[in-house]
Amino acid sequence: YQRRVRGKFVAKNLQSSNFPKRMSIKKIGIIGTGWGVSVQAPLFRTLGFSIEGLCGRSIQKTQELANKYNIPFATSNWRDIVEHEHIQLVLIVTPPALHKQIALACFESGKHVICEKPLALNVNEAIEMAKAAKQHNQLLSSVDHELRFLSTFQTLKAKLKDENIFGKIFSVDALYFSAKGLITDINTWWYEKNQGGGILGAIGTHLLDMVTWCLDLKPIAISAKLESLGVNQSDNRADNCCSLRIEYENEVIVNIRINGVTLQNAAHQFFFNGTKTSAKIDLLTGELSIGSNIQKLDDYSIITQTSAHAFSLGTLKMAQALEQLEINKNFVDNAATFEQALIIQSIIDAAHISNQNSSTRTLIQIPQI
Repeated sequence: YQRRVRGKFVAKNLQSSNFPKRMSIKKIGIIGTGWGVSVQAPLFRTLGFSIEGLCGRSIQKTQELANKYNIPFATSNWRDIVEHEHIQLVLIVTPPALHKQIALACFESGKHVICEKPLALNVNEAIEMAKAAKQHNQLLSSVDHELRFLSTFQTLKAKLKDENIFGKIFSVDALYFSAKGLITDINTWWYEKNQGGGILGAIGTHLLDMVTWCLDLKPIAISAKLESLGVNQSDNRADNCCSLRIEYENEVIVNIRINGVTLQNAAHQFFFNGTKTSAKIDLLTGELSIGSNIQKLDDYSIITQTSAHAFSLGTLKMAQALEQLEINKNFVDNAATFEQALIIQSIIDAAHISNQNSSTRTLIQIPQI
């Protein structure tokens, strides 16, 4: 911004102007060599963030990726990232079994955190993490539910409050048929229960978060069926398909169906059903339909640095929200907090209990922090 003084343009001090001051969180460390490197790193970089360090289980693979993506520091010890003097924000992109210990160490080291979902292995771990985030509330702490930043969901969430449009919302349906086809990739932690693997945690957390966030209602009870189909069974084999029926406040029934073994992009859709009209979000097309009105609100083609889809666009918009964060503000608008993620973890834990008891209706116990 400039102003004219005696015929010359002089830069005006933005910090003393009416412009909001921005937090200076620009230096990032990534723990995990999958999503963090392939999607988060290139998209954060487009906004001026620098990737200062990368951690992975194999130092050889990690160093190769660091060289490929011009990351100056590589390690196989996650504590090196947490204790790195230049890193301000840590992206925890590991199996859920590691989330708690890394997040707690980040807080103790004064690092901001964006943690992958699900928040933890179980509710007890999630409680510890939510309490730690609350105790270190001068630091940013959020969970990577990037779909919240899409225009489709933000527009729908705002309109759901208008009873003149929808009347009373009485049911929600969410479908996700995955083109990843987990059946073809059996040698990853996604298949291991003790690492927090399974389609419910990997994909179901996103659907549960979006429904819960849009409805702004408390989940009460769940009936769940989790299955591992088309693969060799073992005690540690995680689910790749699931069906959930969840009761929310205000007599709202939510049905979620996830299939992680199809090789087709069959569906990634949400339906919110009211007494006056219904809404549909199609995340394969970026469209929101309310009644007969169809709007394309999310354009995935603007993503050129990595694969273009709903999750990558949500990641870019999340990074934009972080980049625009005002000083002295310790949260990003619309980002999922650890305490909100604890609610989703409570649903997941109740789903597992229900499944173990032949899909019996199970109450969802949400701890108070």
